[in-house]
Amino acid sequence: MRFVDFHAAASTCSPSRASLLTGRLGLRNGVTHNFAVTSVGGLPLNETTLAEVLQQAGYITGMIGKWHLGHHGSYHPNFRGFHYYFGIPYSHDMGCTDTPGYNHPPCPSCPRDNGSLRNLDRDCYTDIALPLYENLNIVEQPVNLSSLVQKYTEKATEFIQQASISGRPFLLYVGLAHMHVPLS
Repeated sequence: MRFVDFHAAASTCSPSRASLLTGRLGLRNGVTHNFAVTSVGGLPLNETTLAEVLQQAGYITGMIGKWHLGHHGSYHPNFRGFHYYFGIPYSHDMGCTDTPGYNHPPCPSCPRDNGSLRNLDRDCYTDIALPLYENLNIVEQPVNLSSLVQKYTEKATEFIQQASISGRPFLLYVGLAHMHVPLS
């Protein structure tokens, strides 16, 4: 089967993802704009996700990749119906990274002495290094973007193999880092 058309419920990331998981457009589910790194909320907790429904029906559920629907507390994927989560909590361009060759700002190093921070162009204490999570644990920070797709592929393969061995039905939602254009 070859998919040649691409459709989305919204032109931006968070609203489109929220619609995919809830079956409701942003005006109905409350997600009409992208969430920022500093956002304290996420997909409203009164919205039921497909993962929650399937989890209650006995499915093993997993989410691998970019979440971008809230990353604090109850908004984390592990609390929105996913047994397993491996990925970044928001867009890969929303945090600094130490990956050379990427068009992202490098993470500023913090001085180890009591030197003044006023001379720094960027604040090493507030510029957030992009984290990679496995469930509720940060496993890499800053994330190495050059190996991220390979890591996602490996984790997706492991998830499918483990779910197949269990004999239970499963849902695996994969949001690759390069999600804004069709992959060839």
